[in-house]
Amino acid sequence: MRQWAVRYFLWNKRLLKKPGFVLILCLVPLLAAGLRAVSHEESGLLHIALYTADPQDSLARQVIEKLQEDNNVLVYHVCRTQEEAREMVRRGEAEAAWLFPEDLAQAIRSSAAGGGMKSVVTVVECWESLPLIFSREILAAALYPEFSYAVYEDYVRGDLGLEVTPEELRENYERNLIQGSFVQVTYLDGQVREDEENNYLLSPMRGFLSLWLVLCGFAAVLYRMEDERKGVFGRLGVGRRPLAALGVQAVLLLDGVILLLAACRATGIFVGLGREILAAVLFAACTGMFCTAVGLLAGDEKRLAACIPAALLGMAVFCPVFINLAHVGRVLQYLLPPYYYLKSIHSNAYLIGMVMYLPVSAIVCLLLWLWRSRRRGKRKGTGKERHILLRKGKS
Repeated sequence: MRQWAVRYFLWNKRLLKKPGFVLILCLVPLLAAGLRAVSHEESGLLHIALYTADPQDSLARQVIEKLQEDNNVLVYHVCRTQEEAREMVRRGEAEAAWLFPEDLAQAIRSSAAGGGMKSVVTVVECWESLPLIFSREILAAALYPEFSYAVYEDYVRGDLGLEVTPEELRENYERNLIQGSFVQVTYLDGQVREDEENNYLLSPMRGFLSLWLVLCGFAAVLYRMEDERKGVFGRLGVGRRPLAALGVQAVLLLDGVILLLAACRATGIFVGLGREILAAVLFAACTGMFCTAVGLLAGDEKRLAACIPAALLGMAVFCPVFINLAHVGRVLQYLLPPYYYLKSIHSNAYLIGMVMYLPVSAIVCLLLWLWRSRRRGKRKGTGKERHILLRKGKS
């Protein structure tokens, strides 16, 4: 163990002298710190201008406060006049303006009376888009509690003809309300998601980190190729060279695992120490095998460097970094280590998948290394034969 620790220290010391290695390691703390800082600032998918005709309307103030407190996807701007709210939409400072009437409670009661469906809040938009459609659903959800009570009150007093006091009506209505959330999200491992929503800017953080670790794997392969070209492993036997090369790659990937776990902890997406360490170590091992196989197929540093952007882009598309394409490119997804890692955080099946991925990918790497060695040997043999033939021809 002491010998391995000394080797790990010396290999790290050697890697730290490479500017590219230091730059790759600095990407994670910079990305994590940047997203963490931005997540605490005012940010949102849409900017909404709010205006109420009566600033003293208690229900309108209550709805506006609920919108501002319960949602971190939209940014709200309270305007003093209706013209100011409309002007923000015209200038592009806000994507929509929500104009509340003078008596919001009365407007809701009028809309609910007799099963009608009259407009309550005026929405001003310059265009139609999917985020704006979702934003109107947020507005409807904020108005729904009062609207549902107005429908209940109209049914009891109008359709049933019951004479009850407002206090009795409100008490009976609240007694039958469902407390808590209608939907409970449970992952495959049985973990229940908390009610608090994470900032949407941090949601793809784990996906970014997985792509970064793959970049570390490709960088390790490039450094290994450079060492082979310079004859660093020349003193070792032919059978020990692949193990030594994988050891050099493992040093960089181990550093990457440590930074990945630290970034997950710092950004608040950590799910559990045991699960995180196991998933990250298996992911790093699978990444090492995957990058080694791609490097053996590429053959040299230039071709491998040209393949890296395409590989990272493909992983960003087919792995659940931003969206989950569950039924698109399923066969290709099973070849990509980030797919297993991002799924394994809440699924033991994908942890087992990474365990199975390792021996299969190791066999593939071994076959590719033997094929590459044989081709290299044939090229050298062909060169010697041509040199002998040329010498015979001259003689």
